[in-house]
Amino acid sequence: MNNVWTKSANNYAIKEVSQQVPLLPVGIYKYQLDQYEQPFLTQITEKFHFPYKIYGVERSFIDRVKRSWAETTGNFGVLLNGVKGTGKTVTAEMICNEMNLPVIIIPFHHKSIVSFLNEIQQDVIVFIDEFEKIYDGYNNSLLPIMDGALKTKHRLMFLLTTNELRIERNLLQRPSRIRYVKTFEDMTLQVIMEVVNDTLLHPELRECTIKMISELPIITMDLVKSIVQEVNIHHEDPELFKPIFNVHADRDELFNISCMRNGEKRQIATYAKIDPTYLNTHSVNDDFYINGRYIGTITSYISETQIVVKETFEVSVDDDGSVEDTQVDTLYYLEKATKTHKSFNSYAF
Repeated sequence: MNNVWTKSANNYAIKEVSQQVPLLPVGIYKYQLDQYEQPFLTQITEKFHFPYKIYGVERSFIDRVKRSWAETTGNFGVLLNGVKGTGKTVTAEMICNEMNLPVIIIPFHHKSIVSFLNEIQQDVIVFIDEFEKIYDGYNNSLLPIMDGALKTKHRLMFLLTTNELRIERNLLQRPSRIRYVKTFEDMTLQVIMEVVNDTLLHPELRECTIKMISELPIITMDLVKSIVQEVNIHHEDPELFKPIFNVHADRDELFNISCMRNGEKRQIATYAKIDPTYLNTHSVNDDFYINGRYIGTITSYISETQIVVKETFEVSVDDDGSVEDTQVDTLYYLEKATKTHKSFNSYAF
């Protein structure tokens, strides 16, 4: 093992090194701290592996991210949102595999992260899974480096996943920080059928299994596979285990949501959760969320099915790319969802 001098300003120190590399090789690394709380990386694998069939690959979105990264400059953000089992983490890992860049997984928050990332002299991906659990809605320590305020000639791609978009508001409505916010919702009918056909061992129970799936308020890969597995193990109609199975078909708090924009009523979400859950006059001045995503502040309660929300948008104000915020009051219509999931609208039972 060789000794080398490390220099900082006018200070020199001797450090043992076994090997020096000019660039971090392509691979998947985990950010860690030593006993003195000094950061380092450990390579955990060369790439993400998927020892199972991947259903519903988001090919067009992955290709869009790759092309936009190649044709832009500066730091770049992608946020994938959705409940567990909807495919957001798999999509994030596929992006990592295809970008041909080192990937640094950040598993916890620490004061040294920003300075550590700013010292990296090459393009890398910063991957933070379940971002809202690590950086809560009031933590904005990553904003300066996401903006590129700490100037370097190298680029960082911030790849974030969230179960709920309860995060720092200044990350939303800011394409310069987060270029894409993609919400992963329920499985399509085609993918549901593909999973059932691939995994169900008892074809005579196919229709009753599909019926139970169709009554779910949210349909994820985990839920579909769990229901099919229970049918396979006990060889029985799901109606028999439904009372004790930890899956509920209650849709009382799901809504189909429309809003009025430019004089036109537009549907923006179906089978969606809202917060606050129960709207009344006391909801005025509360923050309004759809599927965990911050929309704005409730300024007026009209009825249980109509509210006015003040939204903030970022608009360009000059040719030099400068932007400023503008606020708009938007009328929202909330209608309770039907009992059969939207994915089954075209399915004949």
